[in-house]
Amino acid sequence: MSGLTDEEKMTAERCFGFMKSIEKSPSHGIDHSSATLRYALELLKNHPANRKAVICAAILHDASRHIGARGEKQGKESAEMICDFLRKLDLSAADRRLVSEAVENHSVLEQSREISVESKIIHDADKLAGLGILGLLRISIYAGEKGLGIDYVKKKLFWDMQKRVNNLHFEESKGKAAQLNKELAPMLSALKTL
Repeated sequence: MSGLTDEEKMTAERCFGFMKSIEKSPSHGIDHSSATLRYALELLKNHPANRKAVICAAILHDASRHIGARGEKQGKESAEMICDFLRKLDLSAADRRLVSEAVENHSVLEQSREISVESKIIHDADKLAGLGILGLLRISIYAGEKGLGIDYVKKKLFWDMQKRVNNLHFEESKGKAAQLNKELAPMLSALKTL
């Protein structure tokens, strides 16, 4: 957790502890939370926002995935699920609202309404953490968890992932997505033949 102050590290460790206590889905587990946090910290360099709220939201955004939640409602369910835990952290009421808002908004596909910069950062960081080779692995693990086949993996990679890239908020997110997709290109070519 380089780049974090001691206070931020303590907060992050508590959030990771919470996620470890509920973790049931390896495809949405600690590794994904860590990757989302890394991308969020990168985005914070160019987009000033409430760091504490972004750190918490990056780690906690997929809490409800561990109880089987999916789709656009998953963000709202995660925000509800972490509500009591957030009160145990050293966060103001305004910080808790920002965390909840960012967690709720991360799973909204069409980002047409005005949202906070914290929500935009978490949305983009989560999507970036699901692209490239790591994204292929996560999609494959999820398909295995749910008993889904190769057709599911191909649909996610060839259709759903492009929709996610199109809805990124920041130019640097779009550039990073292009780089991640370029690294994945040889594998996508091979998958098309299956």
